[in-house]
Amino acid sequence: KLTELRNLGIYLNGCDQITDSGLGQLSVVISKLSKLKYLNVGLSWSHCISELGLQQLSIAISRLPVLSKMSLNFKGSRNLSNEGLVKLSKSLSKIKSLRYLDLDFSWCQLLTMETTEKFKNEIMKLKLDDPKIDFACI
Repeated sequence: KLTELRNLGIYLNGCDQITDSGLGQLSVVISKLSKLKYLNVGLSWSHCISELGLQQLSIAISRLPVLSKMSLNFKGSRNLSNEGLVKLSKSLSKIKSLRYLDLDFSWCQLLTMETTEKFKNEIMKLKLDDPKIDFACI
């Protein structure tokens, strides 16, 4: 049964066919996985994803009560902007069970240095074991 799923990996790296709408539909499914402990989403170089898609995924993630480990890869996603990162930060702060976090937003050219620094500071306030956050080339 899908709702019993504890680990989920979605790898759509380089897929230009996935849009904000598609990620939104996927996010609805993810939000219903109440027993999910590990989530790995790979959407690097997916140029059709914007802050809207990231916001929808962020909302879904905030509804996962036992999520303890998460990896998100949006490397090179050229349409992600600061608003999506702000929403992700707020959603992550709601997940009390989260212990491990690995985020890659390197080469996301619309993100600003100011927003990425604020994001890192917010993440450091969470009780995480050595979070990994990559904003290279911003």
